[in-house]
Amino acid sequence: MNQKTSNFVRLYSHVQGHSEVPQSFHIWSCISMIAACVADRVWVKLIEDQPIYPHLFTFLIAPSGIGKNIAITAVEKLVLADPNIAGWINHYRGKLTGPSLYDLLGTNDKKKEVFDEEEGRYVEEEAKSKVWFVTPEMRNSMGSPDMAQLLILTMTELWSAAGTTFTDQTRTHGKVTVVDPCINWLAGTTKEWLMKAVKPEDIRGGFFARCLPVYYGGLYPKAPVYRPRYPKDRTRVWNMLQERVYRLCQLEGEVKVASDADARIEQWYMNEERPLEEGLAPYHNRRREMIMKLAMIFALADNEKMRIEWKHFDLARKNYLILQKDVLELIELACQTPQTSDARIVERIIKREGTIARGDITKKVYSKGMDSKRVEAAVQQLIQMDLVSHKPAPYGKDLFIYNK
Repeated sequence: MNQKTSNFVRLYSHVQGHSEVPQSFHIWSCISMIAACVADRVWVKLIEDQPIYPHLFTFLIAPSGIGKNIAITAVEKLVLADPNIAGWINHYRGKLTGPSLYDLLGTNDKKKEVFDEEEGRYVEEEAKSKVWFVTPEMRNSMGSPDMAQLLILTMTELWSAAGTTFTDQTRTHGKVTVVDPCINWLAGTTKEWLMKAVKPEDIRGGFFARCLPVYYGGLYPKAPVYRPRYPKDRTRVWNMLQERVYRLCQLEGEVKVASDADARIEQWYMNEERPLEEGLAPYHNRRREMIMKLAMIFALADNEKMRIEWKHFDLARKNYLILQKDVLELIELACQTPQTSDARIVERIIKREGTIARGDITKKVYSKGMDSKRVEAAVQQLIQMDLVSHKPAPYGKDLFIYNK
């Protein structure tokens, strides 16, 4: 390990060693934790009276078994090692529903009381409107897709209400008030469940424009690693990181943008080209706010000078553009019809095999509920798109070849 490296994210990535878990999952889990440590005690001033806080919704999206849970659990350990830090951050891992959200964040007409041992009496429980939600598998934490949709609507409103007061009226809780909510959310999910839980209009619009989707598109790890390999200095660096977490929790105040960096940021903002894909418009329109959030975190990962340099903003900008590609793929998935979904399934099979008979395709997709008619329709669609070629074969065993 380079002894001169003091960047928190690099140090954290180093201690995770080499394993099957995508390194991007470790990195973005670490970024989420830093955001939770500082919550809304640090900010950047851009629009008068509307500070930008570094709270983030970070989603790790991949098939089961790729390492979402491992990455999320690993970063939690930095917080849970000290109960005081876990309390400051208000770490919450568990079932997540609308009622539990209000119980955790808000005050309501039905006051709750807890026994204060120091005062020797029951006192009104203090609401904690800052929270780090950790849901390694959204399906297990949020219930059915219908329940998740309602929760996601509430989370979207609370995300936008940072620095203000959010009020809602419910039958079970009465009038609920959340003062200065600051929600950081680190979640793991599969794309299939996400497509059921988040409506296409939410992916194309408000909700997903507020998220950082870290998408792993493969079905398997990039390479098999039987036993993870860790660096020799892991314990020393881990202890150093725990010390830094404590200091991050103490930071408070405005994060300034260096004057030379501010000039370059403005030049970038005024001249950046708009994406051609219409579905990326909401994501693009929020880029200034979202990139500034990341720039804040990258600056604090470097040091505690509370100052954003151009290198921090540029790194945030490049990472945001990488995630934008993931957003585009998720938008395309959300807009799929059953026919285009069939075509994608069949395309993956033909691409993997190179050349395959019609009957063998039908056998491979039988478990997905696709019959021979749907296979034929999917194949014809791929031929029209020039992705697949048809080659007649003896005895009626037509072959389909993937066009490389």
